[in-house]
Amino acid sequence: MIQEPSREPSRTVTSSRTCLICGAALSPTQQRYCTRACQQQAYRLRHRQPVRLDVALLRTELKRRRQLAEHTVYECPSCDMRSVGEQRCGECNTFGRTLGLGGHCPDCDSVLLLNDLLEQAGLHVP
Repeated sequence: MIQEPSREPSRTVTSSRTCLICGAALSPTQQRYCTRACQQQAYRLRHRQPVRLDVALLRTELKRRRQLAEHTVYECPSCDMRSVGEQRCGECNTFGRTLGLGGHCPDCDSVLLLNDLLEQAGLHVP
């Protein structure tokens, strides 16, 4: 004779809840965090101030480290080709004008300007 499975809900409680910060397994008496330290970390993350990017301060720091030229985007006035860290155009052999800070895109290796990225993100550019 084949026994049918019971239609009553299971009485065994299986808790697969984990701490929201570190991912540790929680006991049934714990609410959301495994320790007081994780609870404090969650509070700090919820109440931290948004990061403000100061382009002038970034430029000053790069200048102090002598890395400003490496992170400057130049544009050739004749062919409109952009380059990072190279002021002279490789095609026209003319000096390009400074557009601002930037770098290469990690995915497509195109030249990106920091101000363009900040404007796309909706952040105010001073």
